[in-house]
Amino acid sequence: MQRRTFVQHELGFFAGGSYYLGDLNPLAHFKGSQPASGAYYRMALSHRYALRTAFSYGTLFADDALSTEPFQTERNLRFEAPLYELALTGEFNFVDYRIGHKTDRFSFFIFSGIAGYYFQPRAVINNQRVALNELKTEGQVSAYSNKGFSIPFGVGLKFNFGQRAGIALEWGLRKTFNDYLDDVSTVYKLTGIEGIPQNRTGSMRGNPNNTDWYSFYGVNLCFKLPSRRGPCYSNGSGYWKKIKHIKFSSPSIF
Repeated sequence: MQRRTFVQHELGFFAGGSYYLGDLNPLAHFKGSQPASGAYYRMALSHRYALRTAFSYGTLFADDALSTEPFQTERNLRFEAPLYELALTGEFNFVDYRIGHKTDRFSFFIFSGIAGYYFQPRAVINNQRVALNELKTEGQVSAYSNKGFSIPFGVGLKFNFGQRAGIALEWGLRKTFNDYLDDVSTVYKLTGIEGIPQNRTGSMRGNPNNTDWYSFYGVNLCFKLPSRRGPCYSNGSGYWKKIKHIKFSSPSIF
């Protein structure tokens, strides 16, 4: 039988970690990772291509005290930022893959798309947790926006088991157009709250030429949703069968 393209609907859940790259953590992937979770809906358009809508939640964190760089230890800044993301991505499997398929059981894959996110950088000041964007710590005229768009992309490896479930390992980065995920971008405003001992008005606090990044990574568990079978249906191995029509005899006329 000839293999055909068909749609499969899946519901999945994500658990793993999140981290950020920026002025307080320029290069160290996975450093300061915090727990993350999420859920998603995926529509597999074929054995190779799929579309996915996902909601993810994580926390971004960094602390200059954990750095070995003299500038950072003297700057002495720290933040954490809960982050919520809604993303639409496309997936490409390098080999044929389908939940419930007897032979196409695993594949490496890549993904990319667009996402919107909401974040709120915070710090503990005078024993109270405060929202940093409202403090205008760099002397901004108005508070910067805590919403934005990002470009997610990444790689993974997925497996199926049984007729209804699949599991995947995934790592992805998000390119943002924002330099304030960590509340650090340009120069100091002298307020006595940004850090010690280097909080001098006008001195460099961050690098405004490099925007921030964030990442989600972890394990996905997904389930194939039931679908109604029409004139043709998948037999679970990725091939299609025709449903045999039942013939009814005409009633006798007396």
